[in-house]
Amino acid sequence: MILNGDPNSPTLDRNYGTLVSWDDNADADNWAVTRAQFIPGDGLVVLEAQERLLRFLIDCCALVLHEVDMASVQDAPVLPEPVLKQEAEAAGFDSLAVMASEAPYRVPAKIDFNRIIALLAAWTSAAEDHIWSLREDPAYFASTLMEIKEHRLEMLPDMNGNVHPTLERFRQHILWERVIGVMIGSAYLMHESFAQLLAQPRLVQQLQQSCQGALQQFQVVVPASPPMRNLFWREPPPNKTTSHIAVQSRPAARRNIATELTFQFSMLWEDGQQIFLLRMTTAVDELERLIETEPEAKSLVSAHVAAFIGDLSIVAQCLAQIDLYQPWSSGFENHMVKYKDTVERAVDAEHAPMIKIQAAVQDNSLADATKLGTPTGGRFAYPCEKRPTKENTEALRQAERNLDAFWACVDRHMYVKAGDLTGTATQTLLLQPRIVQRTAQWVEPVMPGNGKGGKKGAAPANKTSSGSIGNPLSAFYFGVVEKPSQGRLTASSSRDKAKIKTKTKGMAAAAAASPTDDLAGLSLTDAEPVVQDTQPTMPVDARALKVFRTLFFNADVSSTPGEVPWRDFLHAMTSTGFQAEKLYGSVWQFRLTALDIERSIQFHEPHPRGKMTYEVARRVGRRLNRAYGWVSDMFVLKK
Repeated sequence: MILNGDPNSPTLDRNYGTLVSWDDNADADNWAVTRAQFIPGDGLVVLEAQERLLRFLIDCCALVLHEVDMASVQDAPVLPEPVLKQEAEAAGFDSLAVMASEAPYRVPAKIDFNRIIALLAAWTSAAEDHIWSLREDPAYFASTLMEIKEHRLEMLPDMNGNVHPTLERFRQHILWERVIGVMIGSAYLMHESFAQLLAQPRLVQQLQQSCQGALQQFQVVVPASPPMRNLFWREPPPNKTTSHIAVQSRPAARRNIATELTFQFSMLWEDGQQIFLLRMTTAVDELERLIETEPEAKSLVSAHVAAFIGDLSIVAQCLAQIDLYQPWSSGFENHMVKYKDTVERAVDAEHAPMIKIQAAVQDNSLADATKLGTPTGGRFAYPCEKRPTKENTEALRQAERNLDAFWACVDRHMYVKAGDLTGTATQTLLLQPRIVQRTAQWVEPVMPGNGKGGKKGAAPANKTSSGSIGNPLSAFYFGVVEKPSQGRLTASSSRDKAKIKTKTKGMAAAAAASPTDDLAGLSLTDAEPVVQDTQPTMPVDARALKVFRTLFFNADVSSTPGEVPWRDFLHAMTSTGFQAEKLYGSVWQFRLTALDIERSIQFHEPHPRGKMTYEVARRVGRRLNRAYGWVSDMFVLKK
């Protein structure tokens, strides 16, 4: 049945709804298989639905235009179609959930490749910033490890109420080794996947594989998340050394919101047939609807799980955009069968570095890194929110040294197991000579006053600041040119005199970081600083200025930093020209509309309190600095 127009006929409208015999048209068979046209049964359903819909719309027009004779309405001139106002959520911002609920009542959308690119570009940027923060910020590193640990299946009691063997005394190092492996592997693999998607001609295949990876993560983090643990239990392990864990849902006495949420999650990771019939986008839409409309369901979703929902929703949105490419997208799966072997070989070749990375972080291979990276005993205590004192400054510097030692060990291990990662997005990121912020050494304050000794009892000036060091993200990967098996490590002579751009505006000079002994020769001590481009001044209101002074905290300007309400952060971002859109889970996407910049950026809404702590606000400020070059003195009070 011809419903999408016959490309071989100049009179497309006259052929609408006509039947074509497979014997009379050589293309009819191909149209049916690729779903470029409709088989008669499906086409009849479409025509019946259109008949009812068009009759309803005509009756509505007759009621609205009751003073017009319907017999002569066809003689009236055709006016331009008015633009239907885009509805926003109650707070006034665009919302993906609202768009999904309105979609059935709007004209079918057309594929938007710019939206796909914007989503994937912002997603890739967020993955880069995640790796950067893990290497730069000890507090973020420690909190990420704790989040992963709390969402491991080992944390579930088994059917007999017993703890997992890795939680027993003297065996917890095994659990931490697994946690550290997951942290490293997921950070690198997510970044690599997103970067490949952004530059990938085989977009559909890559998106489907990304969906599978996200769903496998759901199967681990959802049952183990603290709010959901009482809904699942773990089968007793066959022995104490196995890493395989089987989980079952606890039997429920009656159906409630918790069981409905469990069903929604389990449908995503268990039943491929239902997802195939329902479509991934519809399943994610329904999950988000349940979480947003039922407070009990929202309370059962931890911040870690909400972040995973946001990641999955971005892949689902990209797939939804491709589904709009009708009628051609209906034939993608059929064509995939035809070219399956060719596509799989190409994808396997592109994924070879990712397979090496995954193998390098498997169980029992990170013992040395685990000793340096286990976040216990105050190893990564990072009191950045406290008033600068000699003791606090030394605590900051010690945590940073511990973090640098851990990543130096990881880089050496990855190089031995996976090579130099040539040609990968991960290697490109690790070689970037971006600003690594480290705490400067403590300097005794000069007491202000008129006399030589200063005024006794006066408040001291600020004694410490964040430093700016022009080193690459990984000094090991930047400097090593000979494999460890050859006996020695050397700094690349072609890079010894590399010119590293050092941002000087709004940042104090810093002392050089103390590299580990085996990497001491790899520090770029002779890098020539380049002054950053001058940033424009942005007048903002008092509410937004307070937010930016916290994001880019400077003790010389502001007092002790505090929390930032999420609504205030949204107000501050939109006041500088960003358009905010609520995606699913905890993800918000911000797109610059006022300035000549097309780059988008994503942030996670704090859950469940709705306020960013100073530690989180500080990381947000650093991300804005890396993405747009923003610094504190750009923002002034609007007069």
